[in-house]
Amino acid sequence: MPRASFEIMPWIIRIAFLIAANLFCLGLGLWRPFELGALSAGGSDYVESAQFFPPPPGKPGEFSLIYPDARSRFPLPDWLDSFLDSQPSWNHTTMLSDPDRKFLVMTCHKFGGTHLESCGGFSDRMALLPFYLWLAHRSGRMLLIKYSNPFPLENFFVPPPQSGFDWTVPPGYLVKEFEAYANRNRGQYRFGRRAQWDRLLFEEPYLSQRTIIVNNNLAIPMMGVRMRGTTGLMRELAFPGIFRRMFHPSPSLAKTITAIAERNGLAPGNYAAAHFRAKFPAGLNGAIQLRNPHGDKQGGGIKMTDMTTRRSIHNMTDNAVGCVLSVMPEARAVYFASDSSEPIEYLMTDSPWRTHFVENEMKQQEHSTVSSAAADSPDFPLVVTRPNSTIEPMHIDRGQGGKVHRDDGTFDSDKDAVAATFIDLWIMAHARCTAQGVGGFAHFSSELTGNHYSCRVRHRNYTQFNTCYRSVPRDENRW
Repeated sequence: MPRASFEIMPWIIRIAFLIAANLFCLGLGLWRPFELGALSAGGSDYVESAQFFPPPPGKPGEFSLIYPDARSRFPLPDWLDSFLDSQPSWNHTTMLSDPDRKFLVMTCHKFGGTHLESCGGFSDRMALLPFYLWLAHRSGRMLLIKYSNPFPLENFFVPPPQSGFDWTVPPGYLVKEFEAYANRNRGQYRFGRRAQWDRLLFEEPYLSQRTIIVNNNLAIPMMGVRMRGTTGLMRELAFPGIFRRMFHPSPSLAKTITAIAERNGLAPGNYAAAHFRAKFPAGLNGAIQLRNPHGDKQGGGIKMTDMTTRRSIHNMTDNAVGCVLSVMPEARAVYFASDSSEPIEYLMTDSPWRTHFVENEMKQQEHSTVSSAAADSPDFPLVVTRPNSTIEPMHIDRGQGGKVHRDDGTFDSDKDAVAATFIDLWIMAHARCTAQGVGGFAHFSSELTGNHYSCRVRHRNYTQFNTCYRSVPRDENRW
């Protein structure tokens, strides 16, 4: 058979399967007619899959899931570019010790001595980062970040090792300031959540105050619109550059991410990502039952013994993966993340994605004499998940306390459950295309890809699920 035939055969097989699968599902009433094209097949979990694709560039074990040209790929306005060069790690403690320096510190800490602040999830905590960068720049202050709730951010993200912006507060610095902050009364806490710092920071007594500590998630209506009007920054254009100039996985997370990337051939921009926030209640109308009525943030798992719930989880999981492939059909792999272990377990065991991927790989191995072009174009993409996928990721607004239960009866620390969130975020941020549902996490990760308006689809919104529609591109009037 001519070489060209091998190159088009995978697409013929995939299209045929799409049509057959959807006709089957429509016959069973599992999908509505407007969802045609939401399902394709194949897949396997990273833990059990073989090495089917070439490893990413770089030496084995070297952290490679990063854009080496990030600075030019994701440009920033001149003022922000200069500010992010102003706090290098090599000079950090010297700058912190300078009595003439002033600081603006983003935090999620406590008040009244023991009460945890309300801060939201990680996407909520990062939402106003461009605003605080602008405030620090305009007020001549260093911008720092110090979390205690649920853990210090440095457990998961650290400043980039080379030419990074150092935002850390090392042990022994600003101790008295944080003691005073932790002992505020409730009225002071409420004021801090609603303080209009774009005005107050330039007035006394705050103007002369050396250290200003701010909750990183202000409870001000329409704050996102206000931030853009104040700073001139579009967050979907600014975040890809800001994020990579400020954050890098901690050594332990980098090791895990490297293992996932090497085993599955993931390189920045060569795979797709899909996220399914199964426990978010909006628009479900009872389709998914939780073991804990407050399980979206508190955890506790999904009631898979309820057949409606089980069917909904299966259908919505398949739809999320199929949806992102509708916008990136050439994807070699799809990284799948969820706030729950149940959708991931389904992908690993019973989903048609797994069945058809394994069957296809066996056929390719049996016919290993096919052209390299055909071998590089798998009929069905590999579905990849993080390791320890039986651990339910902990919503970081849940706070401290308690343990995370694993399906095998053992327990893991909360830190492991929180780490899952940061692993998912980093890997999703380096996908080319994203399928998001509801909530801010997948929306934020899509913004970090740099392709938020060019390669993003929604497989669920706040009124419907099992949908699939593409975002509307915007004119990129940058600054």
